[in-house]
Amino acid sequence: MLTHRADLRTTLLEAADRLMRERGARGVTTREIARAAGCSDGALYVHFAGKAQLLSALCERILPDLHTALGDLVNRVGVASVADNLENIAATALRVYRDMVPITFAIGGDPELLIHHRVALQTAKRGPRRALEAVAAYLVAEQRLGRVHRDADCRMAANLIIGACWQRAALHHYFGEDILPVDDAGYAATLALTVMRGLEPGEKS
Repeated sequence: MLTHRADLRTTLLEAADRLMRERGARGVTTREIARAAGCSDGALYVHFAGKAQLLSALCERILPDLHTALGDLVNRVGVASVADNLENIAATALRVYRDMVPITFAIGGDPELLIHHRVALQTAKRGPRRALEAVAAYLVAEQRLGRVHRDADCRMAANLIIGACWQRAALHHYFGEDILPVDDAGYAATLALTVMRGLEPGEKS
C-alpha cells in the first residue's frame, strides 16, 4: 500500500511536470493533473493540499542533485583546485536549473502560486540564498588556506557562479537557444576560470 501511494505521488508529479511545461501553471488544473495521472481528484488531495503545494513539491524534486553537490563542498576544501571545484558546482547548477527554470517561470506567471511558493521556500529556508551561502562558505574556507586571495569578496564570487548559471538556463528557456555558442561543459569551465582570475592569491594591483 505504501509503495502504491509513493508511486502515485511520483506519477502525479510527472503528470504535473508534463502539463506545466506544455501549458503553464494557469492553464493546468488539479483535475487535469489527476486525469493525466490516471487517478481521481480525491487521490490527488491525499498527497497534496492543492496545486500550489504540488508545484512546490515539483521544484523540490529537482533540487537534491544540487544540494548534494553543495553539501560536498565542505569535503572539497583544500582538495583538487578551487577552479575545478567551482566548475563542478557550475556544471551541476546548470543541469538542475535547466529543469527548474520552466517550472519557476510557470509559477511566476500566477501571482497566487508565486506568493505560496515564496512562503514555502522561506519557511523551509530554501531558495537561491542557500546555494550562494554554501559556495561563499566554501570560498571563505579556501581563503583561510591561502588558496583564495585574502581580499576577495567570496559572496560576490558565489553570486557570479550561481547567478550566471541561472541566467543561462533562463535565457535558453525564454529564447529557445543558448546566447553563448558553447555547450554547458564549456560554459561551466570558462565561468569557473573567469571567476577564479579574480580570486587567485597573491598581490593585487
